Amino acid sequence: MRYYNVAIIVTGIDEEYQHAVLSGIQQFAAENHVNLSIFTAFGGVLENQNHDRGEFNIFSLPDYSKFDGFILLTNTIANSSVTNFIIDKIKSSDIPAVSIDYDIPGFMHVGIDNKFAMRLIAQHFVSFHGFNRFFYISGPKDNPESSARLEAFLKVMADNNIPFSDDNIFYGDFRDQSGRDAVKYLLSSQKILPQAVICANDVMAISAISSFEAAGYNVPHDIAFSGFDNTYEARNYSPELTSVQRPLKKSGAIACQKLID
Repeated sequence: MRYYNVAIIVTGIDEEYQHAVLSGIQQFAAENHVNLSIFTAFGGVLENQNHDRGEFNIFSLPDYSKFDGFILLTNTIANSSVTNFIIDKIKSSDIPAVSIDYDIPGFMHVGIDNKFAMRLIAQHFVSFHGFNRFFYISGPKDNPESSARLEAFLKVMADNNIPFSDDNIFYGDFRDQSGRDAVKYLLSSQKILPQAVICANDVMAISAISSFEAAGYNVPHDIAFSGFDNTYEARNYSPELTSVQRPLKKSGAIACQKLID
């Protein structure tokens, strides 16, 4: 029985999204003769370039040609130059790769329909709650998932003839600090409080809610929120958070299956 050697590229494995995807990969690997090598870093956390350089150097250490395949979670890497370096190394090695939640030309892809999911959430706030004043907390501009979710939200605004300007968008990085920074920006720049804040993920939503409550506002009575991912923390958070359930563990297993096939 042949064993396959598969490398996983990921950052921030202390967060629930990464942990859930990895658990799916690891379970499939254990049952299907797959050896895993996980290359991970914690860059983009301290806003320190020297620290990031040291962390991201892990991705330059392996001999990419020694592996049978790669599973990429490059959407977790908040550095486009590092992501491009990894993609170029894999392509030059001519090794098959599967990208999870980040559709990379030339690689296999496993992901959800981000636009469909975000349209459902945004339209719910418009149709069911009757809201017409929104603020949006986005992920990075150059992240495909982030861009798809924002595009879907803006489409709902346009379809319902709801005025919405770029001043009502805050671009973060999917981490909790972005939620706090977004609230600071909103409270300092907006004359009228929005009725709802739509967030590109649960992590930013929860930190934003905490910041609003610390500022004396009541959520959801003064302002409503939504997230994306339906993480464990979001499912058990008070107040309850409207979110999107994603099959993260299943995504990991499917990615490993596609690669072995």
